[in-house]
Formats: sequence, C-alpha cells, structure tokens
Amino acid sequence: MLSRASIIKIIGILGLFFTLLVEASAPAAALPNLLDAHAFPVIPYASARARRLALIGRRFGNRANVFSKVGDSITAMGYFLVPVGNGGLRLGGYENLGWAVQWFSQAMARTNNSFANESLAAMGGWTSYDVLDPNKAAPGICNGGATPLECELGVTRPSVALIMIGTNDLAHGNVAGFAANLNRIVTITENFGVIPVLSTIPDRRDNLDLGNRVAAFNDVIIRTALAHGIPLWNYWLAIQNLSNNGLSTDGVHPSVPPDQNTAVFDDFHLQYGFTMRNLTALQVLNNLLPVLR
Repeated sequence: MLSRASIIKIIGILGLFFTLLVEASAPAAALPNLLDAHAFPVIPYASARARRLALIGRRFGNRANVFSKVGDSITAMGYFLVPVGNGGLRLGGYENLGWAVQWFSQAMARTNNSFANESLAAMGGWTSYDVLDPNKAAPGICNGGATPLECELGVTRPSVALIMIGTNDLAHGNVAGFAANLNRIVTITENFGVIPVLSTIPDRRDNLDLGNRVAAFNDVIIRTALAHGIPLWNYWLAIQNLSNNGLSTDGVHPSVPPDQNTAVFDDFHLQYGFTMRNLTALQVLNNLLPVLR
C-alpha cells in the first residue's frame, strides 16, 4: 500500500500535468457565466466535508487547536491575526469569539501560537504557482521536493488552513491556470486531513485591467469551494461597504487604522480592511469549533 507521502507526490504530479493541459487548451471564451459573489455569505458554517476532514486529520495526528495561513502578502503581513496572538485583541461586542481565540492560542504552531505564527506557505508577492513551487520552500526546513504548502502542513500539522491566494495571479490573467492551481492546493490540503477554508480576494484599485479581473478570479475561488464542499470565506463581500472597498492607498492591500492595531473590534477600527479581515477570520474559526473539539 502506498504511503501518504507517496500519494501526495502522485497527486502533485497529476496536478501539474492538469495545470499545463488546461493552460494549453482552454480558451478564455469558454469560461462560464460568472457567479455573483454578493450571493454568498461572508462567514461559512462547518460543512459535512469539513467534519469528515477533521476526523481524517485526527487519525493523521493533526492538531485540532492549530491552524495554518496560506497566501501572499495580505496573509504574510503582520497586520493579519498577529495582533490577536500578541495581546492586542480587544473583542468589544464580539465576546462570543473568545472561545476560538482561547482554543487556537493554546499550542505552539511552529514559531508562535497559530495567530502570530510565521507561515511557511505565505510570502509577499506570491502567486498560486509559488505556493506549489518546491523551489520556494523554506531551505533547511523541508526537503525532498516538498512544496511550500506541503512543508507548512507537514511541519505544523494543523487542522485548518486559511487560504487566500490570487491577488498576484491577476497580473498573469490566466484564469484557467489559476483554477487548476487552486484545485491542486485544495486537494493537497485535503490529503493532509486539513480543512481548507478558501477566501475570496479583495478588489484592486491600482490598475484598471487587474481590477476588472477580480470577479473572474473570485468566481474560480467560489466554484472551487463549492466543488470540494469546503468552507468559503467571502472576504471580498465583507469589505465592500468600507471606504475605498477596504483598501489602503496603494489600492492592493487592505487598509490599516492609524494606531496600526488591527485587532480592536470597535466601530472605528472596523472601518479598515485588515481589522475586518481579522474579525471575519475569527468568526470563520469560531464556526469550525464544533467539528474540531
């Protein structure tokens, strides 16, 4: 019988082949009509698939009170969840989220608790290709051709992976390639017995052409979540009513309050994109607690 490691490597090879095949053959005109992202709630509930993956993860030895972060600079930046793990959290009227904070603060993920942990699968400027590129894996930590995603999941052994990727893929404009990569990212995560939570990406206001592609890429994210039966975190919708759609002056990254604390959940701080991302991240994790505990 093949080991889990062998199965994961085979899946990776097949995923790469599928990516190349789709990129070579799929015309842009063949894309289906886009789903309306407004129709999907910001916060998902734990699906039956999530429950099954949690059970598989326990058998694999995954840690129920640890989660991983996967993505680009919007995930790797210190504004995302790090203040939650470093004592900056002020729940305000969201005291019900205290259980999730306590649950995921107990264990050392790798360098810190899950909120403040330095992920091996999140880096500024990364695309979906980078998450799957063994050459981008942290040297000296993971060997044997592991991708950054496999490295993070194998070392950290989480129960949940918060995944947001695609903002930098917009520059390539290759929706089919992104779809193949995202499917592979989700499949690898599932094969580690980890619950993938897919997040929609925010708008882009730095470049009109790139901004016009956001809907198509979010359509891929939504369809991938639906196809796998996994939680969809609709962050795009969460920040639509914020000033500048929750973006900073660079038009790419979520906005940050003047005091830099993105873990204060009061009316003022929640006018900023990163604070809203942290609040909704905790709400997502809170809704997964029933299948993890």
